Amino acid sequence: MTENQYIRANRTVLFTVLIVFGYIALTLMAALGVGDGHNKGKILIQFVVALAVIIVSVAAYILRKKTRVCELTIAVSMHLDMLFLYCLIQLMVYGHMYFL
Repeated sequence: MTENQYIRANRTVLFTVLIVFGYIALTLMAALGVGDGHNKGKILIQFVVALAVIIVSVAAYILRKKTRVCELTIAVSMHLDMLFLYCLIQLMVYGHMYFL
């Protein structure tokens, strides 16, 4: 791919990540405000991880938007987020299964 193609593709993926994980972060903040405090710790951890994905994706786009490194960094950060959430949901009992 040429540099222009990488820039366009990475921009599209970045906007998608911002929309999806921004929505996740907003809904988690709403759940934190509405909830009774029973799962407050889990919700806060999920919120922090969603923000970390957004920050890593934006940093990768700013620093390496003309290369494939940006694409791979965004993909790996999203994958690690989902893996982390699966482990958190399963309470680390069967979380290792999702890694395979």
